[in-house]
Amino acid sequence: MFRLLVHAILLSEADKANRKILRKELPNMVKQIAAEGILTMPDNSTWDDIMYYLYVNQKIEKGLEDIEKGAVYTHEEAREYLRSKK
Repeated sequence: MFRLLVHAILLSEADKANRKILRKELPNMVKQIAAEGILTMPDNSTWDDIMYYLYVNQKIEKGLEDIEKGAVYTHEEAREYLRSKK
């Protein structure tokens, strides 16, 4: 799953339509992608390693959704927000 999501992130702006198709298909593929990802982990992986792997991939997926929805802040907006909290 991680590799798939990284590829989605690296797509250029011209490939936005492809990214939308990928995002639409992803929920149907989550179980398969998770299983394949876990199988590629080292044999000595712990439960914590597996849970971390799943958690990180879920957060990446959520971030990609936010990007597509435009629910993001620019670096400058984030900086201004943090300055206002002081």
